[in-house]
Amino acid sequence: MRSKADTLRSGVPPGDVVAAMAGAVFAAAPDQQREQAERLLRLLVDGLRPR
Repeated sequence: MRSKADTLRSGVPPGDVVAAMAGAVFAAAPDQQREQAERLLRLLVDGLRPR
């Protein structure tokens, strides 16, 4: 059985998730790219969790 921790909110098209992930990586500032990209991706995943 799956828990809420390993599922995404329903109604979110997979293509939107991929586009948002790519946007987070490309939006990260070059001087702190890895750290900022990780923060942005965590924010994205938090927003995709079921409510």
